[in-house]
Amino acid sequence: MVLLTSCSEIFHKECLIGYVKMEIEQKKFPLCCPQVNCKKEILPETLHELGDADLLAEFEKKSTEHALEISPDARNCPTPDCTYKFIYDEDNDSPHLFCQICHKEYCLKCNVNPYHH
Repeated sequence: MVLLTSCSEIFHKECLIGYVKMEIEQKKFPLCCPQVNCKKEILPETLHELGDADLLAEFEKKSTEHALEISPDARNCPTPDCTYKFIYDEDNDSPHLFCQICHKEYCLKCNVNPYHH
């Protein structure tokens, strides 16, 4: 049995894992309690408690993809055909980008490679 700390609902571990897998596959974020009238979010620590490393990795991957899809601050790497996406807040973030995919460095203020100070 698993207790959802956000709302105190209790579920069979296997049932909750099946539900969470389905919600992640359908990109229904944030993940909410499966109880019909409860809309409390399933907290990340509950996902850790389920002990399914593959499920946790899939959650992190899909929730990040979802955040990038809906964020108005999401940007693509300036390198043509590079698929790296990130969230950049001009007011708070450094303009220095080191791309995790193409390994190029850019100044995000002027999209120049290589990065300059």
